[in-house]
Amino acid sequence: LRFIFNVSFSVIKNLLFILLCGFILLGIFGTGIGLGYFASLTANEKPLTQEEMADAITNLNLVSSFYYQDGEKISDVTSDEVRLVTTLDKISPFVKDGIVATEDSYFYQHNGIVPKALVRALLQEASSSSSGVSGGSTLTQQLIKQQILTSEVTFKRKANEILYALRLEKHFTKDQILEAYLNVSPFGRNHNGLNISGIEEAAQGVFGVSAKDLTLPQAAYLVGMPQNPITYTPYTNYATLKEDVSAGLTRMKTVLFSMYREKKISKQQYDEALAYDITQDFLAPEEITTERQSYLYQAVNREATKILMKKMAEKDRLTYDQLKKDTELFNRYYDRANAELATGGYKITSTVDQGIYEAMQESTAINGSKIGPTYQTPYIDQNTGEAKKQTDMAQNGAVLIENNTGRILGFVAGRDFQVNQVDHAFTTHRSPGSTIKPLLVYAPAMENNIIYPASIIPDTKISILQQNGTYWEPTNYGNRISNNFLTARHSLKNSLNNPTIKIFQTMLSKGINAGEYLKKMGIKGIGEEEYQNIALSIGGTKTGPTVMEQTSAFSTLANGGVHHEAYLIEKIEDIRGKVVYQHEDVSTEVFSPATAYLTTDILRQVAATTDFYNIKGNLKFTADIAGKTGTSEFEVDNWFVGYTPEVTLGSWIGYDNFYSARYSITESDGYGHPTMRSLRNWTSLMNAVYSAKPSLFN
Repeated sequence: LRFIFNVSFSVIKNLLFILLCGFILLGIFGTGIGLGYFASLTANEKPLTQEEMADAITNLNLVSSFYYQDGEKISDVTSDEVRLVTTLDKISPFVKDGIVATEDSYFYQHNGIVPKALVRALLQEASSSSSGVSGGSTLTQQLIKQQILTSEVTFKRKANEILYALRLEKHFTKDQILEAYLNVSPFGRNHNGLNISGIEEAAQGVFGVSAKDLTLPQAAYLVGMPQNPITYTPYTNYATLKEDVSAGLTRMKTVLFSMYREKKISKQQYDEALAYDITQDFLAPEEITTERQSYLYQAVNREATKILMKKMAEKDRLTYDQLKKDTELFNRYYDRANAELATGGYKITSTVDQGIYEAMQESTAINGSKIGPTYQTPYIDQNTGEAKKQTDMAQNGAVLIENNTGRILGFVAGRDFQVNQVDHAFTTHRSPGSTIKPLLVYAPAMENNIIYPASIIPDTKISILQQNGTYWEPTNYGNRISNNFLTARHSLKNSLNNPTIKIFQTMLSKGINAGEYLKKMGIKGIGEEEYQNIALSIGGTKTGPTVMEQTSAFSTLANGGVHHEAYLIEKIEDIRGKVVYQHEDVSTEVFSPATAYLTTDILRQVAATTDFYNIKGNLKFTADIAGKTGTSEFEVDNWFVGYTPEVTLGSWIGYDNFYSARYSITESDGYGHPTMRSLRNWTSLMNAVYSAKPSLFN
């Protein structure tokens, strides 16, 4: 028996030794694989310097600002997030003890990460169906996630979070990290319904006291909020109290228990705080009216956000066009870019000349009432069923572009931002009327040797059978047809419809897609399917260009056939002055210099006519001007786009027609002929530009 026992013990001992060695080897092998995988995830990550990390975690009030091209400030960027920054010595000990006890009880012992917590989180992840990583985060890691990385749930992000947490603990003290965390963390909404960040703003916005004066129940309530601020906040975004605040109260009890468990408070303090009705301390909701913005702020903000979206998409190997095809994806990137712009401390320099812009606004204020009458349109509010009236004033959209650069020097987006915030310069698509003729028909036809100015074209009847069985029989202005053979020059100068349609039909029969020329000139608002529509040649379109697009397209003719993409943002600099975006010229040769010259030569005659209004006789300066008028069906849209060798100014006037009424600008309303009004308004704007900057015209 002794022999058998000795043999068995020896075998068991050897087996245990072999198993132990196996586990050690497996651990080493597994650790090697794990370290290798970790290294592969962080290999391409360029680590931030100590200085950059300090900026990221301590520069909290980074206000971005918009500027004119000369460096004068337009405005700071507004944000719906408010924050007050404080120091650790001005924060209640209840807050500091509560956040550590609840979120990271080993905060003062670890070096940025807690390995067993990470392992626990990984084991939980391995046993679940989710593909991401969550949990196991220290306060240091949470600070990294909020200020340096993103909330994206991936192994790569988690690996970088660990790496940065270790680096942060190496360069900063625990108090610095805790202070930064309490200043950056979101705390839901305040009694005004605004998003709040930082413990000081939370204390004042929820309880009306400073962070240093918070009681234990108040501190416990606020400490619990960063984990899920929108759920735990007692206020809605409409500045009202939630009907059910039980989630926040339950979370408060969890914080109190954590503090008691970690011996941060006594049993008596714990019981008294649990019994306290914290809801009696909530501030009464109070809605506030935010400062109104302006057309200029709106336009620059929109374009700067778009630029940041593009940069973010490129970093994620996506294109802006891909974002536009996916509404949810677009909104996600828009929110990120908007938040980044509001709090990133950027300096955004626009192309807008302050003197020119202000002169154009003044001209609109003085002459706007001459454009057309203001109507009061009755309508029914769909939300309340209440009968109301909409103020419909005649609107103006105008854009001034520097031809050889594409810089937008000034614009008019509307007559009164307080009444109507619709941007008529950059976002509103309108029928171009006859302003499309030189761009879509005459210049492309000359470029393809189909016509030249002296070419003879019949001005005769057109009758085309439509799908509904009726015939489309267009005529020239005044319902006239001359039944004569006319030159191309005469047809364009007098904006005749029938000769223009015949030229366009010839182009289509030869397989020429004139719409490609519009794209090259920056007109994106007309659908691809419309390029084969014959009515497009005289302005018949479902959408149409924006004023900015149409103005930019005409600048091609002014610039010898070369189009420079119009732009509003010159550059964007970060908080350190580093240029993170600089506009780069995008130029395209659309027409030959000969085509641009011949088209311009015809359009000089349009600008020189005095049939409706004498432009040159009313200008305060002498200039070589060419341009084209345009009026859509029923005179709803009225245009004049004119250019000199230096600049192009496009102007549209009309009504928004929000409701059932369809207002047009007609001669019968006593304000004069629609074309006269367009030419007069354009001339007033150009005079204002000249007065502001005479050197612009050489």
